[in-house]
Amino acid sequence: MIRGKYKATKVRVGLRVGVVCGPGEFPEHRTGTVVCQQTNRWGTQWEVEMDDGSREWISAMHTNEMGIGWYAIGESK
Repeated sequence: MIRGKYKATKVRVGLRVGVVCGPGEFPEHRTGTVVCQQTNRWGTQWEVEMDDGSREWISAMHTNEMGIGWYAIGESK
């Protein structure tokens, strides 16, 4: 389980985030910046421009017991 510097942070445009997709990964391995917010009848989603140029969507900031999920890692520069 990931502990330490990762704390609950409200998702907003400009926030630096990282995603953990499996064991042995840390949020700093796949990072990006939240670039826009979209709200519809199913809730709010945030578009993330990953550092490699790809686009991802955050639909929830929940993590499971293995630490898989999205993490706030700082503000954009």
